[in-house]
Amino acid sequence: MGAVARCGAFDLRASLPSSSTGCPSRAGYRRTSDPVVLGELTGFLAARTATRTERSTAAFDQAVAWLRREKVLLPGVSLVTRLVAEARAEANERLFSLLSDRVPSGLASRLDALVDSAVEGRVSGLEELRRAPVRASGPEMVKALERVGEVTAVGASTVDLAGIAPGRLDVLTRHGRSTDENTLRRMPERRRRATVFATVASLQVSSVDDVLDLFAVLMATKLIGPATRAAVKDQIRSLPALRRASVTLASAAKVLLEVAEQDEQGKQIDAAAVWELLRTEGMRERLMKAVQVVEEFSPFDEDDPTLEQVELVKRYATVRPFLSMFASTLPLRSTEAGASLLQAVRGLGALVGRKRVERSEIVDDVVGGAWRRLIFSDPVADGPVDHRAYTLCVLEGAHRALRRRELFAEGSTRWGIRGCSCLTGSPGSTFA
Repeated sequence: MGAVARCGAFDLRASLPSSSTGCPSRAGYRRTSDPVVLGELTGFLAARTATRTERSTAAFDQAVAWLRREKVLLPGVSLVTRLVAEARAEANERLFSLLSDRVPSGLASRLDALVDSAVEGRVSGLEELRRAPVRASGPEMVKALERVGEVTAVGASTVDLAGIAPGRLDVLTRHGRSTDENTLRRMPERRRRATVFATVASLQVSSVDDVLDLFAVLMATKLIGPATRAAVKDQIRSLPALRRASVTLASAAKVLLEVAEQDEQGKQIDAAAVWELLRTEGMRERLMKAVQVVEEFSPFDEDDPTLEQVELVKRYATVRPFLSMFASTLPLRSTEAGASLLQAVRGLGALVGRKRVERSEIVDDVVGGAWRRLIFSDPVADGPVDHRAYTLCVLEGAHRALRRRELFAEGSTRWGIRGCSCLTGSPGSTFA
């Protein structure tokens, strides 16, 4: 009974009735030396380690709790420790065997090649896939999209993972993503194949998340932010000219107000004299110039494009490299509200490099407000459109829609909708 005090800080003798302290079996307690009891404990640990990812110390505490709950005399600490270690090792071997057996031969060859092959003699193919983008730029966006295509081409999504605890797979994934390639090569074949498969399967999700994270940063820091700052600078530079124009217009308005006041008093107005007042010291030329300045910097129509939108179109070269790959590589889906925008995003690749794009080739529904003046030469009639302005209009809308989840990536953890796979293709589904 000395081991009892060390195991879970539990004194069994204090829990036994005083009349039966000398014979625990009379109080209904069993011993682990009984094969039935040992089998039950082993089964409990096997079931727990197969479905949970707890540490060995937590599994040890759960085993002690089971012994107390089932009225079993606590054995020595070494016995419980050995049973926990054996259960964890058997659970790992079952997971390795299950995953390895479900991987088809073609996929197995590709997984082995990822670990064995080296790029320029430096790193393996798996290490290249594990490297996430680090800079916000158009070329980096292209590399990130190519990474998504390479991970998808491995084909890990074709394996059926039914009956495998997600937590156990996550632990294997974390181990695979943090283990160097040399350690992976030295692993037994089943363990190596299962570890590499779990890593690639997780990369298929995280690589899409990385692309959309990069897209959000790119839009905010390289496009929208700089365009807004440039527009503010233009507005600040225009303030002196607007001030001078306002003074000139105020002088002319003062003359006209004085004439209007004379008219209200019933005095006869001499049009020639009024005109002479306006013509003094080159007032006419100054008035025309002032009107031009005000019209340039202060548009009167609410549908006129803003300075931010004009500056945004100037940054088309930043997004041009990845337009043809953006929609074709990513598993983008949409709610009913974002269906037109998703169609527009999918069509951006066909507009790259074109000199002339007709209005019938774009999605008119996503163009609204001030963008119409920038995109359409005639807002009403058909004709050529500015595909650069249209592209930035669509990408700006996609940037907002992704945050509202009107657009989302299927299966994504950061840019997806939980449970959307259950609705895909179902009758009455609102997902496109």
